[in-house]
Amino acid sequence: MEKLREELIHYFSLGEIDADTFYTDKAYVLGGMRGLYGGQVVSQSLASALLTVGSGFSPHSLHSYFLIAGKRDTRITFCIERVRDGRNFASRIVKAKQNGRIFFTMICSFLKMEQNPSSHQFAMPKVIDPEDPDQILGENSDTNNRMRVGNYTVDIDNLIMKSIPVLSRLGVPVDTALRKNFDLGINSYMDKLSANPSPNSVDEADIRIPYNLRWLKVDLDLSNCHPNVHICMMTLLSDYRFLGTGSLPHFWGKNYGKNKSEMMVSLDHSIRIHTPMRADQWLLFEVTSPRSGNGRGYAEGKFFDRQGVLVASITQEHLWRTSVTSDKVIPNLQFSLSPPVLVDQNTNSKSTKQIRSKL
Repeated sequence: MEKLREELIHYFSLGEIDADTFYTDKAYVLGGMRGLYGGQVVSQSLASALLTVGSGFSPHSLHSYFLIAGKRDTRITFCIERVRDGRNFASRIVKAKQNGRIFFTMICSFLKMEQNPSSHQFAMPKVIDPEDPDQILGENSDTNNRMRVGNYTVDIDNLIMKSIPVLSRLGVPVDTALRKNFDLGINSYMDKLSANPSPNSVDEADIRIPYNLRWLKVDLDLSNCHPNVHICMMTLLSDYRFLGTGSLPHFWGKNYGKNKSEMMVSLDHSIRIHTPMRADQWLLFEVTSPRSGNGRGYAEGKFFDRQGVLVASITQEHLWRTSVTSDKVIPNLQFSLSPPVLVDQNTNSKSTKQIRSKL
């Protein structure tokens, strides 16, 4: 327990005020965000809660709300309420404050891991490995990280809280049709089509779908760290470029340059941890946005490890206000979603065999 405690305090830059109160003087803002990076606040809140839980417990779920924007260069205090300590489960409430004012709340639950003979999961999408040189999306693009918001490049490496290096790569689909749709989300590709339009360049069907794939990992050697440190690191990654997936159909493809984003901020963030993982190894983050409207967007994410195991699921609602800049915009869209299909995966190849249902 003491080793875990030292690792949590070290990696998440925490100080202790008393047994149920912790603080950090690091406040990280990602890109052009108006408030603090949500992944920092969620992960530090979880790490603080873990410091009050007995040995043998691991997080399995958390549900949080961003009440107001956090301020940079201002100390954050994490106040823990011990809701319940049972034999197999424990619960905590965390209130994050700046200058005595609550700006974030979270309830989280911990359990002692169990083994069960029955299991199922959705299969990992088929993507090109992050180390593979075949990473090009869009024409005349020399890398796969050319998605931009204005002049800001999305997939660049970051140093979160000036101490945790994070690597980010767009996941390139193996499926050629899906890969072609991903091309519609690369600015250099869309800039070329816009500069040299032709009747067949972009048509009504060329809408960038609200679906994205991203490889993420913490670029530290955490091989000797407690599994709960990896869970907190995954939590740090779980808000990385998450809410932007809902904007894809409205800002790229046929709608490229026809809408303007006025405001986009997270409202809540929930995580279900299914099994331990390694955050210092590549995790594939599959994100969909089933709905946006009425000034709000909704996103769902799944983290897969390199073996294809679904290790965590994430959901988030965010405030999203836009304005139309072209009368040629397609404002209202619907996408179909097929029901799950049972598959037989051969772990030694990238092929997947569909098994016909008997229902």
